[in-house]
Amino acid sequence: MTGTPTASSPCIWSSASTASRSPRWVSSPGCGSCTCASPAGTGISSRLEDLTLHNVTLAGTACLSGLPSPRGLALKLGATRDLSVLPGLPGLEFVELWQVRALDSIDVLGACPRLTTVFLQALARVQHLPDLSGTRLAHLHLERLTGLSDLTPLRSAPLQTLWLIDMNHLRRPHLEPLIGHPTLGAAVFGLGSVARNDEAERLLGLPEPDHAPFTRHAAGAMALPPLRDEPETVG
Repeated sequence: MTGTPTASSPCIWSSASTASRSPRWVSSPGCGSCTCASPAGTGISSRLEDLTLHNVTLAGTACLSGLPSPRGLALKLGATRDLSVLPGLPGLEFVELWQVRALDSIDVLGACPRLTTVFLQALARVQHLPDLSGTRLAHLHLERLTGLSDLTPLRSAPLQTLWLIDMNHLRRPHLEPLIGHPTLGAAVFGLGSVARNDEAERLLGLPEPDHAPFTRHAAGAMALPPLRDEPETVG
């Protein structure tokens, strides 16, 4: 991993694409838990784009209060139980929760109005999806959420693409709330057998979606998002 540890908070690392540009990602090298009340003074500017935390446990709402709101937040590993910091990040559009072993509720995702893309993998304790009707959720990846079987909340979400991967416990009745979804246009099914996958494809009759909304954030990998060479905004 490249980057420089900040002086005021050793669990936060930062990097910029060029010396003249502000940091676009922050990543932890796995220090265990983030208990800082506010990492203000880290030198991270208002142009922070993506925040990636590896093996870090967020202590509560104050933990990220000194940072500008990122567009993307990835929690990979760690033992975070409290996600109440998320609605306080007004620019948040992407969330990844990847093998966060202690997490048992994702209800706060429904309180993130700008959220468009969500990647959830191996959250064994999560049993319910929140009401997502107040978000802009367009792209959703659910992988190995063995305690989750009710997809009814997706009916009211403005969903366009859906991935159900290693969701081997799901059967036809679990998918029926998605029939006739008003905005869903593409889906991928990984339900444990070719027969069940084929049945789901016939049931919904949807093409396979492009995974680009997730690859641009390095979702599902122990890696950082690729740099996006966007033009500077003037004025």
